[in-house]
Amino acid sequence: MEAWWQGLSTLTQVFFLGALFFSVISAAQVVAMLFGVGHLHGHIAHVGDVHHVGGMHHVDVASGAGHHGHVPHHDGSQASDKTGFTFVSIRSLIAFGTLFCWAGTLYLMGGSSPAWAIGFSVIWGLVGMFLVSYLMYKLAGLEEIGNVDLATAMFEEGIVYIGIPPDGVGQVRVKVSGMISYVKARSKTGEPVIRGTKVRVVGICDKNVLEIEAIEDQKGD
Repeated sequence: MEAWWQGLSTLTQVFFLGALFFSVISAAQVVAMLFGVGHLHGHIAHVGDVHHVGGMHHVDVASGAGHHGHVPHHDGSQASDKTGFTFVSIRSLIAFGTLFCWAGTLYLMGGSSPAWAIGFSVIWGLVGMFLVSYLMYKLAGLEEIGNVDLATAMFEEGIVYIGIPPDGVGQVRVKVSGMISYVKARSKTGEPVIRGTKVRVVGICDKNVLEIEAIEDQKGD
């Protein structure tokens, strides 16, 4: 093993060590997503600004009675609440690093010149980056969960994934029917809730939107 390692060029060793590093992070990330352990802050920037919902029908869990509320519009129009495509995120960067390093290792071990190896590695990294970003975009769009299913999220604790603006709609990561899901949500008090805040589901609103309240003095990992 030592002889094999010493036989590799310095650049190949760097690529190989990077490949192992990113592979471990990728594996941990997959496990965390599958089992809901912790929270990886996937997006470097928030996507979407203020999302308003007007003429909302609110279901009060505590009393079991519904009442109609109204969320004021700051600009007189209803903003879009669709999550945008985010190319640069923690997950996509990890995917880039993993494919970039493994591709570089294999190309260099196959006899390619450093310039060709790095060039092809960048291409593979960008492909992986795009695929992961597109996958997360499609997963984030799977929000049309029936109200009956959303009822299983009542009193579950979750984490704010996309910050909730004042009197607006964001997105939370919470268990629905026993599965980790990303669902639109708004604050019970109408106050802003920043990304990463631990919250509890306390109600269900129109258009498949959960109503949440922040859990005091706790933040997600």
